[in-house]
Amino acid sequence: MTWCNGAHFQLVEDALADATTAIDLQPGDTDTLATAYLNRSAALGRSGREEEAIVNATAAIDLEPNNINDLAQAHMNRFIALGEIGRTDEAVVDLQTVLQVLPPTHALSREAVGRLADLGVSE
Repeated sequence: MTWCNGAHFQLVEDALADATTAIDLQPGDTDTLATAYLNRSAALGRSGREEEAIVNATAAIDLEPNNINDLAQAHMNRFIALGEIGRTDEAVVDLQTVLQVLPPTHALSREAVGRLADLGVSE
């Protein structure tokens, strides 16, 4: 679902272009590359391009970034995109992964718990 319009659309397009440039430069360390894929997945999701968002979030996850916040956010981005296209069972797995990698007090963990509850799924 696309929520962007006007200035917001331009900001998302700029973020998408910046992330794509970072990926094209092929940074030497996997954490930097994972962050670029993470950022691109977010921009794609915000522009209604869910399938591409899933591919980019998966690329970030597959790089196994050392930063657990980035790893958890990639799973959250993929959850959102999967949910938008009705792949709820797969989306729930991503939320459960967020809960496995982050402490329960982390804001993203609390968001994951809330989203699971909204889906009628217990932790």
